[in-house]
Amino acid sequence: MPGTITSGMDVQAVRAMAQELTRAGQEIQQLTQRITALVTNAPWVGPDYARFTGDWNGRQAALLRQVATSLTDAGRIATQNAQDQEATSGR
Repeated sequence: MPGTITSGMDVQAVRAMAQELTRAGQEIQQLTQRITALVTNAPWVGPDYARFTGDWNGRQAALLRQVATSLTDAGRIATQNAQDQEATSGR
């Protein structure tokens, strides 16, 4: 019945979700690296640049790396949960 929630796990759906979480984490990590390279190599000098790069390197990039890590960790946990479900159900 569509829309009905049942107990248990759709292992394939959880594996697909895990892959998407991992992919998103990797994309954010790559984006952070690209932006860091742009910021580092910007044709800009002076105190505003120093503040901008200090904020990027000290806070913004770190926040994005945390998000990327959280997503890849969630993907790893979802994959492990799917594996555990398969082992438990004997599939």
